[in-house]
Amino acid sequence: MKPGITALVCLSIFCCVSAVPAEEITDPEQIVRQALGAHSRDTVGQVAALADLIWPEGEADPAVQAVARQHLVGFGKNAFPALRRKVSTIPMKYRADLVNVAREAYNLVIGGRPPEYLTIMYEAIWFGDRNARLAAIPEIIRFNYTRPLIPLMDAADEDELLVPVVIEAMASLQDDRARFWLGSMVIEPGHPHQQAAAVALARIGKRALVPLRDCLTSEDRPTRENAARALAVSAGSAELTFLYDYLEGFPEDDPAVLDGLRRRAQLLERALQQLDEELSESGEPEI
Repeated sequence: MKPGITALVCLSIFCCVSAVPAEEITDPEQIVRQALGAHSRDTVGQVAALADLIWPEGEADPAVQAVARQHLVGFGKNAFPALRRKVSTIPMKYRADLVNVAREAYNLVIGGRPPEYLTIMYEAIWFGDRNARLAAIPEIIRFNYTRPLIPLMDAADEDELLVPVVIEAMASLQDDRARFWLGSMVIEPGHPHQQAAAVALARIGKRALVPLRDCLTSEDRPTRENAARALAVSAGSAELTFLYDYLEGFPEDDPAVLDGLRRRAQLLERALQQLDEELSESGEPEI
């Protein structure tokens, strides 16, 4: 065949293929490749096109979703700018899956953490449903990311089933700003999460111990005993006087609680005595 004729034949075939309407393409891989081809050399556009196939506004094709999802995860760190834009705009039912896709893509990242990654988790907690929040919370704990502190509290206030998860998150994040939210549970007699909140405050420590100290004088026995149990494992020298006041003021409370406080007080006394001895030997002025 002459070169000119060959070129005409190839051009005719290309035109025939290009002329096939998009709605007539049924092969999932071909549909995905066509979406990618529409954004050649535009990574953000390609990821956004894949996201539209995975999490469409209308009816979804599970086969296309699966192929597009696989391609999107493969973008690794390049997936995050587009996912960051999508997390608060795609239909609510898909937001947990977007978080999971982001987590899978992160597993392919080599080097530093992309800046959009934790922002995706933040916005999933702020704008997501229960499943999206449950998918995102482990990641903010993993990276000790405290920015979503307020969205976490709001999520728990909206959804009772999230309260234990958020309490554990607060304890793990170790941010004492959570003391106000946790303290509101600890101080309320009969609150279903009172004990868990008290333990969380004890784990955070420092200023988070203040609500526990305040509860030691509560007229409600379970309330003050929950606070005392938590302080028995977390109290520092600043709480020593409060421990002795409790032991003197409520000698009829749970013997196990009283015993725990005595042991803690004795431990703190020994530590202070040892510190005084070390300061005396060093010639430093005693505190």
